[in-house]
Amino acid sequence: MVSDRDPKGYYKILGVQPDAPASAIRDAYRTLAMDLHPDRNPHRDTTTQFQNVHEAYEALSDKNTRQQYDARSAATPGQTAPRANNDKPSGRVFNKRSAYQFLFLLTFAACLPAGFIN
Repeated sequence: MVSDRDPKGYYKILGVQPDAPASAIRDAYRTLAMDLHPDRNPHRDTTTQFQNVHEAYEALSDKNTRQQYDARSAATPGQTAPRANNDKPSGRVFNKRSAYQFLFLLTFAACLPAGFIN
């Protein structure tokens, strides 16, 4: 069940509290990504679970999107959260390619030449 503080269940998916620091969110994501990666875990539902974990991390890893998510959860039911004048959606959506690129870099970052990663 999803709480009012966590409307889409992102904190629950990552297994962290809503007041968790960014480092705890990053560590939880890395652990879950390694456990649920379809190449490492042959179970049937791991691809969907992996995508859910990645979506949750995308929303909570960036300071601005996390503030928007928390503001949306603080709004009363049926009411949208107020937005700042120049506050635009980040446009960061789950993209299978970006997930694979992230995992590639996570796995092979030590083998890449210096300066390859910005």
